[in-house]
Amino acid sequence: MKNKKVLFIAQTAGIAAMYAALTLLLPAPSFGIGQCRISEMLTILAVFTPSAIPGLAVGCLVSNLVGL
Repeated sequence: MKNKKVLFIAQTAGIAAMYAALTLLLPAPSFGIGQCRISEMLTILAVFTPSAIPGLAVGCLVSNLVGL
């Protein structure tokens, strides 16, 4: 039981980090008037693992706060 929680948290953190990194690596198209975020390709992960849902939310929050 404990290992499942640790795995869930680790996957969530990894997905959040990937989303934020991909967004911040390409700031011009990610934060312009017409946004085109390459990191949005990661949203398909929510179909395969439930840990992607909070991971994508946290990654989006972090990238928006840092990219301001």
